[in-house]
Amino acid sequence: MALNRVDATGMGHIAAAAIHAGSHAVLTSLGLASNALGREGAAALARALAAGALPLLEQLDLGANEIGSEGLAALVHASLVGVSSLRAVTQLRLDHNSIDDGAVRFLAAQAVLAPERVLPSLGERLFRLGRDRMLTGIN
Repeated sequence: MALNRVDATGMGHIAAAAIHAGSHAVLTSLGLASNALGREGAAALARALAAGALPLLEQLDLGANEIGSEGLAALVHASLVGVSSLRAVTQLRLDHNSIDDGAVRFLAAQAVLAPERVLPSLGERLFRLGRDRMLTGIN
Protein backbone atom coordinates (compact mmCIF):
# COMPACT_ATOMS: atom_id res chain seq x y z
CA MET A 1 0.00 0.00 0.00
CA ALA A 2 3.03 2.23 -0.23
CA LEU A 3 2.75 5.42 -2.28
CA ASN A 4 -1.06 5.39 -2.39
CA ARG A 5 -1.77 8.69 -0.63
CA VAL A 6 -3.48 6.92 2.25
CA ASP A 7 -4.35 9.65 4.76
CA ALA A 8 -5.70 9.57 8.31
CA THR A 9 -9.25 8.91 7.09
CA GLY A 10 -8.10 6.01 4.92
CA MET A 11 -6.06 4.62 7.81
CA GLY A 12 -9.16 4.86 9.97
CA HIS A 13 -11.02 2.64 7.47
CA ILE A 14 -8.13 0.17 7.31
CA ALA A 15 -7.95 0.09 11.11
CA ALA A 16 -11.70 -0.51 11.41
CA ALA A 17 -11.49 -3.40 8.93
CA ALA A 18 -8.57 -4.88 10.86
CA ILE A 19 -10.48 -4.65 14.14
CA HIS A 20 -13.52 -6.25 12.48
CA ALA A 21 -11.37 -9.13 11.18
CA GLY A 22 -10.04 -9.62 14.71
CA SER A 23 -8.12 -12.82 15.27
CA HIS A 24 -9.01 -14.02 11.76
CA ALA A 25 -6.61 -11.53 10.17
CA VAL A 26 -3.63 -13.34 8.67
CA LEU A 27 -1.63 -10.32 7.49
CA THR A 28 2.03 -10.61 8.51
CA SER A 29 3.40 -7.53 6.74
CA LEU A 30 1.89 -4.08 6.31
CA GLY A 31 3.73 -1.63 4.10
CA LEU A 32 2.37 1.90 4.38
CA ALA A 33 5.52 3.85 3.49
CA SER A 34 5.29 7.20 1.74
CA ASN A 35 1.64 7.90 2.36
CA ALA A 36 0.04 10.76 4.29
CA LEU A 37 -0.99 9.09 7.54
CA GLY A 38 0.14 11.87 9.84
CA ARG A 39 -0.26 11.61 13.59
CA GLU A 40 -4.02 10.97 13.30
CA GLY A 41 -3.43 7.99 11.01
CA ALA A 42 -0.78 6.61 13.37
CA ALA A 43 -3.23 7.02 16.25
CA ALA A 44 -5.93 5.11 14.31
CA LEU A 45 -3.48 2.29 13.61
CA ALA A 46 -2.37 2.34 17.26
CA ARG A 47 -5.97 1.93 18.46
CA ALA A 48 -6.43 -1.06 16.16
CA LEU A 49 -3.19 -2.67 17.31
CA ALA A 50 -4.06 -2.04 20.98
CA ALA A 51 -7.35 -3.86 20.37
CA GLY A 52 -5.43 -6.89 19.13
CA ALA A 53 -6.08 -6.35 15.42
CA LEU A 54 -3.52 -7.92 13.08
CA PRO A 55 -2.25 -10.45 15.64
CA LEU A 56 0.18 -12.06 13.19
CA LEU A 57 1.78 -8.78 12.08
CA GLU A 58 5.58 -9.10 12.00
CA GLN A 59 6.65 -6.27 9.68
CA LEU A 60 5.26 -2.73 9.77
CA ASP A 61 6.60 -0.01 7.49
CA LEU A 62 5.40 3.49 8.38
CA GLY A 63 8.35 5.31 6.82
CA ALA A 64 7.79 8.79 5.34
CA ASN A 65 4.33 9.40 6.76
CA GLU A 66 4.99 12.45 8.96
CA ILE A 67 3.59 10.68 12.03
CA GLY A 68 5.85 12.84 14.18
CA SER A 69 6.56 12.38 17.84
CA GLU A 70 2.85 12.34 18.71
CA GLY A 71 2.20 9.46 16.32
CA LEU A 72 5.12 7.55 17.78
CA ALA A 73 3.79 8.18 21.30
CA ALA A 74 0.41 6.74 20.25
CA LEU A 75 2.11 3.62 18.90
CA VAL A 76 4.22 3.21 22.05
CA HIS A 77 1.17 3.68 24.26
CA ALA A 78 -0.73 1.11 22.19
CA SER A 79 2.06 -1.39 22.72
CA LEU A 80 1.78 -1.02 26.48
CA VAL A 81 -1.97 -1.58 26.84
CA GLY A 82 -4.34 -4.42 26.19
CA VAL A 83 -3.41 -7.22 23.83
CA SER A 84 -1.37 -5.08 21.50
CA SER A 85 -0.32 -6.70 18.24
CA LEU A 86 2.64 -4.32 18.11
CA ARG A 87 4.50 -6.54 20.57
CA ALA A 88 4.74 -9.24 17.90
CA VAL A 89 6.28 -6.91 15.30
CA THR A 90 9.89 -7.85 14.62
CA GLN A 91 10.63 -5.09 12.07
CA LEU A 92 9.29 -1.56 12.37
CA ARG A 93 10.31 1.17 9.95
CA LEU A 94 9.76 4.72 11.12
CA ASP A 95 12.33 6.65 9.10
CA HIS A 96 11.51 10.12 7.67
CA ASN A 97 8.72 10.88 10.14
CA SER A 98 9.95 14.03 11.93
CA ILE A 99 10.39 12.20 15.22
CA ASP A 100 12.47 14.17 17.72
CA ASP A 101 15.11 12.73 20.03
CA GLY A 102 12.84 13.15 23.06
CA ALA A 103 10.31 10.79 21.51
CA VAL A 104 13.08 8.36 20.63
CA ARG A 105 14.23 8.45 24.26
CA PHE A 106 10.64 7.79 25.35
CA LEU A 107 10.48 4.76 23.05
CA ALA A 108 13.78 3.47 24.42
CA ALA A 109 12.70 4.02 28.03
CA GLN A 110 9.55 1.97 27.54
CA ALA A 111 11.65 -1.00 26.38
CA VAL A 112 8.89 -1.74 23.88
CA LEU A 113 11.12 -2.38 20.92
CA ALA A 114 14.78 -3.25 20.82
CA PRO A 115 16.81 -1.00 18.50
CA GLU A 116 17.40 -3.86 16.08
CA ARG A 117 13.64 -4.12 15.55
CA VAL A 118 13.25 -0.44 14.59
CA LEU A 119 14.86 -0.03 11.18
CA PRO A 120 16.91 1.72 9.92
CA SER A 121 17.44 5.31 11.04
CA LEU A 122 15.39 5.26 14.21
CA GLY A 123 17.16 2.11 15.35
CA GLU A 124 20.48 3.84 14.84
CA ARG A 125 19.24 6.83 16.86
CA LEU A 126 18.06 4.50 19.64
CA PHE A 127 21.48 2.87 19.70
CA ARG A 128 23.27 6.24 19.69
CA LEU A 129 21.04 7.69 22.41
CA GLY A 130 21.44 4.56 24.54
CA ARG A 131 25.20 4.64 24.10
CA ASP A 132 25.34 8.35 24.89
CA ARG A 133 23.21 7.79 27.98
CA MET A 134 25.59 5.11 29.22
CA LEU A 135 28.63 7.26 28.52
CA THR A 136 27.24 10.32 30.31
CA GLY A 137 25.48 8.45 33.10
CA ILE A 138 22.17 10.18 32.40
CA ASN A 139 19.08 8.29 33.56
